[in-house]
Amino acid sequence: MRGPGSRRHKVNLFGPNAPSTLPVVCERGVRHISLVQRYKHLGALVHHTGGSQVEINQRAATAHQALNQHKKVIYQNRQIPLGKRAELFNMLVLSKLLYGADSWVATNSKTERKFHTTVINLYKRLAGVQRDDHCSDTEVLVMVGLPSPEEHLRRARLRYIVTLVHTELPDIWALLAHDIFWRGMLEEDMLWMWKQLKGASELKDPRQHYEQWLAIIEHSPGFWKRLVKRACHHSVLQRQREHQVCDLHHRVLGRLRPLIHTQDPDADDEDLPQ
Repeated sequence: MRGPGSRRHKVNLFGPNAPSTLPVVCERGVRHISLVQRYKHLGALVHHTGGSQVEINQRAATAHQALNQHKKVIYQNRQIPLGKRAELFNMLVLSKLLYGADSWVATNSKTERKFHTTVINLYKRLAGVQRDDHCSDTEVLVMVGLPSPEEHLRRARLRYIVTLVHTELPDIWALLAHDIFWRGMLEEDMLWMWKQLKGASELKDPRQHYEQWLAIIEHSPGFWKRLVKRACHHSVLQRQREHQVCDLHHRVLGRLRPLIHTQDPDADDEDLPQ
């Protein structure tokens, strides 16, 4: 339900006093369609509110279970390089978490925080970070060298648009025209992708040159997927570089601080060193 009066209709259809059926007038009479709060469709949990929090909770449990299966043998095995463990983690664990993420829409900040926390906790388990270790989210992301939770969702949507275009169903564009939330996120994703690649590609601003982007999606889907992968990889490297610079500044300031003599605030200006 969307638009004015949608809340009232939700209460009438799914509230505590709802009849749990929806009458539909057909050619041969009235049929009563059963209404449910949620149902599973092709492995994805669909809720009547359109939110994704219940689906994220289910996916998080599946991902943690997949990590537990080979935790000691692979993911926490120090004899295997962290880069190789992260690659296996991406294929065997994150793939279970991100199944169907291309259509997720966070209707509130609580859902966004839930997904962010889920991914970071999985990264901490991969890197062997203990609960009492004080590591920021940025430090964990730099440690594992994987995309951030937001970048995972961006990548999923940017890949999904290729599937939508190549289905060649005109009705899809009518649905996208009404889906303001998902369409707005996709526009932000393309703008983010352009900012990541504008220094190393001939892509132009998608806000003024959308035809160029659509031509790549229609005629070179493989090249488009490589561009999406390159944008995510560039973002990871930029985050690592910024963290290295900040860490260098902290270490330099830590060494300079003992060399800086504090001045007496009551001293006259004449007594201050020139």
